[in-house]
Amino acid sequence: MLAAPGSTLAETVNLVRQADGRLVQAGRYPNIVIAGSDRPDFAAALRHAGAWLAIAAPARGGCLDPSPPEAVS
Repeated sequence: MLAAPGSTLAETVNLVRQADGRLVQAGRYPNIVIAGSDRPDFAAALRHAGAWLAIAAPARGGCLDPSPPEAVS
């Protein structure tokens, strides 16, 4: 999720919470986070809350998978 430029991490996380979501991982910049929710319309709810960009992603993205390569079959 991308919040407005200049947003603090607290402001960005607040957008996620307004959309009934939870922070999964903070990005390099405070206005970029990875968030999750059980809401099927979560991306739309984020945009409604004020996010500049919100796109759906798989629950377990490749770069976020904590499993070591040996554990993946």
